[in-house]
Amino acid sequence: MASHKSQTAIVLVAAIVLGSVMLPLAAGPAVAQENNSTADNTTTTQVEECENPRTPEMDQARLYAPETVITSGDAGRIDGGFQLDNTVECPVKVAVTLRVPSGMSISGGSDWGSAGAGMVTSTFTMQPGSGIMDLSGNVYSERTGELRVTGDIEYWPAGHPEMSQEIDGLTFNFDVQEPNTGDDEPGIGIPDVSNSTLLILLVALGMIGMMYVAPKVGVNFRQ
Repeated sequence: MASHKSQTAIVLVAAIVLGSVMLPLAAGPAVAQENNSTADNTTTTQVEECENPRTPEMDQARLYAPETVITSGDAGRIDGGFQLDNTVECPVKVAVTLRVPSGMSISGGSDWGSAGAGMVTSTFTMQPGSGIMDLSGNVYSERTGELRVTGDIEYWPAGHPEMSQEIDGLTFNFDVQEPNTGDDEPGIGIPDVSNSTLLILLVALGMIGMMYVAPKVGVNFRQ
């Protein structure tokens, strides 16, 4: 328990020191970014829906499975690539839905959300001339054996779902040799430290932060 508290304390202090160091530097650019963000949001709102849309054409709309063998150390994978035809003038909404059997799950990579029992979906907007949009997801399974994932792609002019186009029935077969639920994926760890080492680190971080920030706020330690 003490070790866990020590690790937490290091993270909190490091975050505070880094925040105090970066805040004066980020204040100016933040104002400019805020102004730019407002302008960008206005532009996005203006082109979110076209008055006279037409059925969009896709140069590329595909899903594929570059990794179909699942072991305890390796997850499966489904990737996708999407690109609008250069004649498209309206933003296009794209929805990708994947259906998995019981015991399987998809996460990581792109922003996946639940669409009901055994289904996940990822929805995004493509702007004209935006280039290739990539999609990815890791496939995990509690069960072993040959398991199948099916996928559908649907796309339509933003604001006009009645004009949707569909690509249905895409199938991906996975060979699950060992269970892999994704719980053992490597992450960023923090080494265990003693209380004395923790105290030294806290003092050092505090001094570094004060020495860097003090001149920026008008504090002079020399008399």
